[in-house]
Amino acid sequence: MHATDVVHRDVKSHNLLLAGSGPRPPTKLCDFGLARMKSELCAGTMQWAGTPPYMAPELFEKRRYTEGVDVFAFAVLVWESAAGDIPHANLEAVDIFERVRSRDCAGLPVPPSWPTAVKALLRAALCPKQESRPSMAAVVRQLTSFHDFPNPLEGS
Repeated sequence: MHATDVVHRDVKSHNLLLAGSGPRPPTKLCDFGLARMKSELCAGTMQWAGTPPYMAPELFEKRRYTEGVDVFAFAVLVWESAAGDIPHANLEAVDIFERVRSRDCAGLPVPPSWPTAVKALLRAALCPKQESRPSMAAVVRQLTSFHDFPNPLEGS
C-alpha cells in the first residue's frame, strides 16, 4: 500500500479479513474510508484519523504525519496478536495518548518471555518519534524472519 503512496490511517484488527483457514490464513486489510494518498496528508486542517488504541502520538496532537501512522498501528496489531488481548482496554483517548507519547512500547505490556526480535520490533515501530519508526517494508522483512512468535493460546 505504501509503495503505491496510499496511507490507510485506520489499521486495526476490526479492519482485517481472514481469507482462508489453517494456522496462517491469508489476511486482507479492508475499510479504506480514511485512506489518503501521501500527497494529501496534512493538506488543510489537521484531523484525527483512526481509532485511539491504534493511533500514533502525532495523530492525537494533530501534527503533520506520514505513513508512519500505519506502521505504529500495525505494531499495536502485532502486540494484540501476540498478547491475545485488547490494546489499551477500558482507557479513554486522553489516557491512551499519555501512554503512547511517554511510555516504552506505547504503554503496552511486553512480557520479558517474548522473543527479543518481537520486543525489538515493537520498541522500534511504537516509537513516539515518527521519524525514528522503520518503514512498513522493514517491518515486513523483520516479521518474515520470526520463528518463535508468541502464541497467546499456549498455556490456556
